Amino acid sequence: MMRIFFLIFFLLLYLHSVSQTADELIISGTQKYASGDYKNAVLDFSKAIKADPKDVEPYLLRNLCYIKLEQYETVADDATLLL
Repeated sequence: MMRIFFLIFFLLLYLHSVSQTADELIISGTQKYASGDYKNAVLDFSKAIKADPKDVEPYLLRNLCYIKLEQYETVADDATLLL
């Protein structure tokens, strides 16, 4: 019985993490950016873009991370996606 409970618990936890909305990912990425964790912030902003490709905000925030990471060519490439 306990095995089934834990299995269901972890399945629900997994499904929640997979089904994060773009807004939740932007908030998470912004928190990581604020703490200096630019690489993981990029991952969150990239997931937010996949969740809602028409939202411009995660593109701009991801570019701020790339600037902090001194990945200037990536900034230019990423910015062209917005044009």
